[in-house]
Amino acid sequence: MNLSSQLSSLEEKLTRLARKFEQLKTQNEQLRLELAARDKKIENLRLNLQEVQESLEKKSGAITVGKPEELAERLERYIQQVDACMEWLQNA
Repeated sequence: MNLSSQLSSLEEKLTRLARKFEQLKTQNEQLRLELAARDKKIENLRLNLQEVQESLEKKSGAITVGKPEELAERLERYIQQVDACMEWLQNA
């Protein structure tokens, strides 16, 4: 192989390599954009989840006012009152 053909072959390889480099640069930029969009979406979902959790905590707090022991005592008093009313109705 003479010098001219070796230079030509080297030039072709360099051209292919430069094209491949440009393709990879473009692909890398696209992947970076996709990653940024995904990160933004994850952050939005995280914020939405936090809002839902806070809302749920507020709602569950409204339902169970007080400590579980206090709630059990209140339920027991209500049951006793219902029992007393039923007994009164039976005797009436």
